Amino acid sequence: MSLTVRLSTEAPRRTARDIKEDPRYQIALRYFDEITELRERGYTWGQINHAATLEAKATGLWSDKFNGVRAEEFYRKILKERRNANDADD
Repeated sequence: MSLTVRLSTEAPRRTARDIKEDPRYQIALRYFDEITELRERGYTWGQINHAATLEAKATGLWSDKFNGVRAEEFYRKILKERRNANDADD
């Protein structure tokens, strides 16, 4: 028996959504180049997350439901997407 069959009588407890719709993804995308530069200059993810959180609050991109910007997580996803797009172009 497969997992899909076992779960076929249950409704999903959370809805799947496109990660690109997440405002934190949008924050990381907006500041991607700047984050890259900051990492190259030696800033830690903690420092970048803190600065991104303050910037998101100042620009109205922040939501109280966020636990943090999680810049590293979304930055890495964007970096992977860009690398995959570049590989597809080659």
